[in-house]
Amino acid sequence: STSASAPKRRTSISGDELYHKLNRVSPILESFGNAKTTRNHNSSRFGKFMKLNFLFNEQSSKKHSNSMQLTGAMIESYLLEKSRVVFQSDQERNFHIFYALLQAPPQQLAASANLKSQAFRIAKAHSSMTLEETHTLQSVTEALRTIGISDSVIDEIWQILTALLFLCEVSFTEKETGEGPVAAIQNDAHVQTTAKLLGVNADAVRYLVTQREVTARGEKFNVPLTLREAGFTRDATAKAIYEAVFNYIVKYINASLTGVEGQTGEEDEKSFIGVLDIFGFESFEKNGFEQLLINYANEALQNTFNKQIFEKEIALFEEQKIDFHIGVCPNNKLCVDLISLKGESIFGTLDSISRQPQPSDERFCEELHKAFTRKNKHFGAVHRKDMRSVF
Repeated sequence: STSASAPKRRTSISGDELYHKLNRVSPILESFGNAKTTRNHNSSRFGKFMKLNFLFNEQSSKKHSNSMQLTGAMIESYLLEKSRVVFQSDQERNFHIFYALLQAPPQQLAASANLKSQAFRIAKAHSSMTLEETHTLQSVTEALRTIGISDSVIDEIWQILTALLFLCEVSFTEKETGEGPVAAIQNDAHVQTTAKLLGVNADAVRYLVTQREVTARGEKFNVPLTLREAGFTRDATAKAIYEAVFNYIVKYINASLTGVEGQTGEEDEKSFIGVLDIFGFESFEKNGFEQLLINYANEALQNTFNKQIFEKEIALFEEQKIDFHIGVCPNNKLCVDLISLKGESIFGTLDSISRQPQPSDERFCEELHKAFTRKNKHFGAVHRKDMRSVF
């Protein structure tokens, strides 16, 4: 949004207002970060850590009193499933907010666009999608007002999301030129609609999805994109814009959840409750980099849990000379090391290949199989013909 200012932290809010805002935060995050999957109609597609700050009630005369007061909150998000913006597996849906937008009466949208009758690639079967009451556009709008976002900024958010719908409708055809086959825009009307909604020049959108700038020996050149590159650039742009909107809203939420009556909780940093909400493990028919990161985060957290619950407890028992017997402790360190150990690991190999001239998915997969197939029990073997495309 070009006119939306950065969120400003308020000096203080009342305890009742803080509770009210916390109740309205959940529908906002669900609308922008949750989606229907084959297993869950309201699945969280991002990880979040919520920190609730507490202080001893000032009216309490003794420090050891159990009377505590909620004084503020903070939300940290990570691993937003951006790929869902441009692609959903069979029987899965995009983020709820797109369907809220598509099902909203035209008068609720500043652009006065009647989107109900139109079909969009990234929000298939939107007319038959049933939304919970808290996820309708009217409910989300009221919740955004609660955290202090103005109506003008809310309207701009709806315009940006509508622009993404039209941006993803832009398709390309291949055109022969003296430089070889390049991408050409097939439906310029969608480019013009996207540009109008984003408040930019249509030529800037055309350039973005069909050209790239290359610098060589201090000179800059425009290089036409191929058909595949143009589709990738269009989708990457949509994902980046959606993530920027999501992060902006999270920042606004945090700015609104300031301390009660000037108390920020900084006087007693130990008095807080942390709630971690993460993805479950994911294994789709076709898994991408996001699934690897999600599963790695789960494995790393499980490894931390193992250390805290088993290894440290055993060390404490041994230190206190307590007689005990325990079977084999669960240990997934080898799996975590396979993914992220400095040097020889999946991430290490990815970094190495990415630094080489003309990196490719094929070379990455091939190097992984050379390094880990039959050498690490957690790295599964595949048929020889698939070694350059699957791991």
